[in-house]
Amino acid sequence: MKVISVVTASLLTLAMVTTLFGLEKVGRSSRFDGKAYSLNDPMLPLQLLVAPEDVFAFWKKQVVRGALVVHVGRDLHFTPVDKPDCDTAATAYPVVLSPSVLEYESALNDRNFLWLAMRANMARQIVSVLPHESFRDKVSLVQEAVQKGYLGIISMDSRTIVAHELGSQRVITDSYIPSFSEPVVLNIDASIFDDYFPAELYALLEKSGLKIMLLT
Repeated sequence: MKVISVVTASLLTLAMVTTLFGLEKVGRSSRFDGKAYSLNDPMLPLQLLVAPEDVFAFWKKQVVRGALVVHVGRDLHFTPVDKPDCDTAATAYPVVLSPSVLEYESALNDRNFLWLAMRANMARQIVSVLPHESFRDKVSLVQEAVQKGYLGIISMDSRTIVAHELGSQRVITDSYIPSFSEPVVLNIDASIFDDYFPAELYALLEKSGLKIMLLT
């Protein structure tokens, strides 16, 4: 209950209203397209949800498609569902894949909801912003995924991993948000409050200058 209260209070500092805006499909790629808002805009669309599975369901309901998703939290939520139909990582980026993931959705859980969001073409790029210790812990998992053929590395240094998987780009960062030339779908996981006070998180997000279409 305490965690939910902290999350609620924190997210309410980021947006004053929860009214959702209209969405439309644009261009041949049918990408999710909404008005871009700054972090401190009182009209920033916000939806407070209980679990990662609810985030996936909400994005699906809102027809989020082909978006650049920024996820802030301690975990990657990127465990592949058993026997993915593509089996191994793409040998080149990007790769065109079928948008159908109906065979996977029955396995949706908090460990794989971002993996499924990518497989469903909700996200064409996922940027995972991790606290420092979480980033260091995940390096070995990334290396294991590369060895198994599930992940292809584009670049990797002490603070950033850029990879491709199933035709979509993934970026994993150590405690910073990259700059983007387009608005994003932003997801803030409650786990981040194990490492950041609400004011610290707000400062991190504000410094990034993100333009946000939807905040969950």
